[in-house]
Amino acid sequence: MQLNFERLQKYVKNNKLNDNVDILTDKQIVEDRQYWRCVLDRIMSLIITMSKCNIAFRGHRENDSYTDDDKPSSRGNFLEFIHLIAKYDPVLENSLKQPKGTTKYLSGSIQNESNNILARHIKQQIVDEIADSPFLSVIMDTTNGLFNGLLDFALVEQSI
Repeated sequence: MQLNFERLQKYVKNNKLNDNVDILTDKQIVEDRQYWRCVLDRIMSLIITMSKCNIAFRGHRENDSYTDDDKPSSRGNFLEFIHLIAKYDPVLENSLKQPKGTTKYLSGSIQNESNNILARHIKQQIVDEIADSPFLSVIMDTTNGLFNGLLDFALVEQSI
């Protein structure tokens, strides 16, 4: 009987410990999720701002290294702006301090993917606006010369 009681005590103790570990793990997952949402929010805001201002994203060399003069090499506008914002923003600063090989969401492929996601979203908004408008006109014009009769057209939305 004593042996069963000891087993029961160990079981209860272990389950309480496991519950604490689960709670701590869940808390860490929530904190990480909030952190990465903050990082992605800043990155997407920068991408939107650069796109609105028609600023090129990339430079000649896209690395995050420094030259012998301790001056940053040409990282491109996007990474330069990220580093500038990180000087004043602890979230981005912490993200940039992560060791090499850690996910930072700053690579060229992530920039391309983010641009494509935003482009699809904007295109869908334009299509929705056109579908909701009562009138639509299509203006077409041809150009000769350099482009060999390339057809240019523009959709002009007209609403009442």
